[in-house]
Amino acid sequence: MSDDVEWMDPSDRPILVELAAHLGWVTTESLALNLPYSAAHVTNRCRTFETHGLAVAHDEATAYRSSKLGRRLLFENAPIVESAGDGGERTADGVTTLEFTDETLEE
Repeated sequence: MSDDVEWMDPSDRPILVELAAHLGWVTTESLALNLPYSAAHVTNRCRTFETHGLAVAHDEATAYRSSKLGRRLLFENAPIVESAGDGGERTADGVTTLEFTDETLEE
């Protein structure tokens, strides 16, 4: 996973790995138990992951699961892309690429 986008934090990779280790929904409190970060920090980062399509938030609880895009970035070392606002995406260096559609896990 490329860690060179502006919004990334040094704690993101360990949090994403822990999130991807769970097959279903996991609360941020549970994630924090296995990480050296507070539940509040994990919650904040998971909200950021959701904004960028790397995680999916539960509708009724403070719980998340990794999206297909999130797992792809972690395990295939795919580049992180930013939305260009014009239907395409841009890599961290500003190069426009084809849009990647994330199909999250079925409920």
